[in-house]
Amino acid sequence: MILGSLVMLPQEVNRLVALLAMQSPFRKTYIPDPNLPHVLLLGHVASASVLLDFFTEFYHPDRIVCGPNGAASINNIPCIIMAPVEPSEEVRALLVNPLFQ
Repeated sequence: MILGSLVMLPQEVNRLVALLAMQSPFRKTYIPDPNLPHVLLLGHVASASVLLDFFTEFYHPDRIVCGPNGAASINNIPCIIMAPVEPSEEVRALLVNPLFQ
């Protein structure tokens, strides 16, 4: 019984470590500020070029929005992407681009 435990425990710990390593860095909880707006981008967003077009238009400097105090301000509304699959390498490269942080 004890010998069996000594053999099984390291195997189970290795399986647990492997499962924990599978956690995606993109599966994060977003807690919005109730006083500030945010945008949800939903669906299959596998194309980096489509996302780039959207972000370029959405965050264009000419796009002025109404700030929390009613004054005009530059758009810094957070955009949360929700997709059923992990992002491709192209999309990952776009998401870590400092222009869209």
